[in-house]
Amino acid sequence: MKISESSRIRVWVSITLMVALYVGAVLWVYRASSSFSGSSVARLLPFATSLAVVPMVLVVILAICSIIAKSLRYVARVRAARISPEIRETLANVAAGDGDRERLRWLARHHHRPFEIIFTEFLSSFGGQINTELSVLAVELGLAERWRHAVRSRNFLVQKTALANLGRIGQPIDPRLLLHPLEQTRIEAACASLASGSADAPAQVFKMLPDQSLLGRIRLADSLRPFATLICERYLADGIRSTDIRRAKASVDLLRAWERWIPINNFSRLTAQRDIDLRLAAVSALRYASATDEEATQEIFNLLHFPDERAHAPAAKAASDMGILTLIPVLVNQLRTGGTVAALAAAQALAGMGSEGKDLLEKEVVSSARPQYALQALEHSLVAERG
Repeated sequence: MKISESSRIRVWVSITLMVALYVGAVLWVYRASSSFSGSSVARLLPFATSLAVVPMVLVVILAICSIIAKSLRYVARVRAARISPEIRETLANVAAGDGDRERLRWLARHHHRPFEIIFTEFLSSFGGQINTELSVLAVELGLAERWRHAVRSRNFLVQKTALANLGRIGQPIDPRLLLHPLEQTRIEAACASLASGSADAPAQVFKMLPDQSLLGRIRLADSLRPFATLICERYLADGIRSTDIRRAKASVDLLRAWERWIPINNFSRLTAQRDIDLRLAAVSALRYASATDEEATQEIFNLLHFPDERAHAPAAKAASDMGILTLIPVLVNQLRTGGTVAALAAAQALAGMGSEGKDLLEKEVVSSARPQYALQALEHSLVAERG
């Protein structure tokens, strides 16, 4: 963007004012010292002068350097804007298999900054054969080596871009980055490692799940989604069986995040009689992991009768999600005797049980001593049906 004339005027006016102020300070020092000629105060003249002049010189130098830097950046932007169309066209032709590779090398060597930006755009926009050709070009033109150096940058944005690009071109990611002290770097390295197609990446990333924050696990779960079948077959059951509750819960949370039906043998037994937090996380995943209703019904029944009331609401929702009609009497009892949260959850679960559950709620509105929960659930159900 071009620097406007008004901006230049403001800059020069500011510099002129600063110079005038410092020159005024110097004149004041000389006048003050001349009235004390021959005295000890006059000996302070060189020191006072330096105090006045040196800051002025430094400020002027900094202002000049700032103007020069802005001018250089402006020139660089103008050059990049002029050369970018040619870079795009030449890169597109070469990636498509019909272009001047020598000209592309020259552009990469003499305009490396705009070239790298455009190359990154191409990598994130294309797949298939074009992406394969871009991967070869990245190595051939030295971009891959440059990105490997950028991975060690202290600037996180530079590091993030480099990791993402290395993953897109299938270059191996240093496994030590998965143990980096900064979680953001660990997550980006894990995503890049998965994108690179490394055979060991799914196992390595699955192993690091328990040590990440909730937001970090959400990002990793999304990156691990293409490997869901592999992870469920090889690692997930062992993760849920783990005596480390953090690892077991992270494994269950992964299954919940995917929201995919992936049968796991004896899933409900793997979590029953374990830590209550793990069981509460697992009950929400029963509909994705249980091959038959029978495998889940007993666990939901046990949680509906669990002394800790925290278990009642998620268990009621799980019964509704799976449509287990045999649990309707238990839900009706919870509606009549449970606490506020548990009773409302039971009413909402009954509303999701089809006509049988709604008929029971209508009877509760008329005959029950606590009709408000049934009425609220029916109203929500009616609103949902009408969109």
